[in-house]
Amino acid sequence: MRLIVCALVLSAAMLPPVQGQEEGEMSTDRPGYTDSTETVAPGTLQLESGILLSRHALSGGLQQEAGAPFSLLRIGLTRFAELRAGSDGFTRESRWIDGQVQQHGGTSDLQLSAKIRLHDDRVYLPAFALIAGVSVPTGAAYFSSGRLDPFLELAWSKSLPAGFDAGGIVSFGWGGDVTEHGYSLSVSHSLGEGLGVFGEIYRVSPVDGDEALHWIANGGITKMLTRNTQLDLEAGHTVQARTPYWFLGAGFAFRVHAGGAIGAVLSHFH
Repeated sequence: MRLIVCALVLSAAMLPPVQGQEEGEMSTDRPGYTDSTETVAPGTLQLESGILLSRHALSGGLQQEAGAPFSLLRIGLTRFAELRAGSDGFTRESRWIDGQVQQHGGTSDLQLSAKIRLHDDRVYLPAFALIAGVSVPTGAAYFSSGRLDPFLELAWSKSLPAGFDAGGIVSFGWGGDVTEHGYSLSVSHSLGEGLGVFGEIYRVSPVDGDEALHWIANGGITKMLTRNTQLDLEAGHTVQARTPYWFLGAGFAFRVHAGGAIGAVLSHFH
C-alpha cells in the first residue's frame, strides 16, 4: 500500500500546476490539530507534509521524538468528496528510563480515509464535513498498533467578520479495547499578502501510556508562496498537565492538476 502512495506522490510532482480559478483558494488540513471542512477540487492532487519535534516529560522518564515526513495525500473526486492517504512517516524516539536511554526508530502506520463535505457555510449555519477511515498496520512493530483501527471525525467551520474564521472537530478512534476521543476549537485570521495566523485549543484522551487526557494550546503561521504552494510553522504546549508536553512543527503543501492516467480515472467521478 505504501508503494501505491509513493507512486501517486511521484506522479503529482511531475504534473503541471493547477490552472484556472475554478479550484478556488487553496485550503489545507495543516498546520494544527483541526481539519478544514474544504475538499480538494475534482481532478486535483494535494500533498501536505512536514516535520515534528516533540518532548514529553512522562512520569516514567523524559521522551523525545522527531518525525518526518508527516504526509497527507488528498485526491479530489467530486466537488464534495476526496480520498486521503496519510502517515506520520519515520519516527525516531529517545526515552530515559531509570537513567538509561532507550532508542527506537521506524515507520508509522498508514491511514486511508475519505472526506465528504456535508454542508457549506451559510448565513446562520456553519460548514460541516465528515472524515471516515482506517489505520492500516503497515508500520514498524514498535510504532504500529498491529491491527486495523477505524476512526471517524466531524469537522465544522464558520466565516466571521474582519477576516476571521472559526472551526473545530469532534473525533473518535477505536483501537482494541480503547476508544480515543478528541475535540478542538480553532480561530484563524488572514493578515493579507498570503499570510495567515491561527490559534487553537484541543483535548485528546486517553494519552498513550500517560494521563487520562491532555489539553493542548497550539498556534502558528502560514504563508502562501504561490496560488498552489504554502509553507507553515506551528508550536504547541499542554495546559496544566501533570506531564508537560510540547512540540514544534514545520511543513509545506502544494497542489497540482492530475493529468494522464490519473486524470482519466478521476474524470469518471467528476
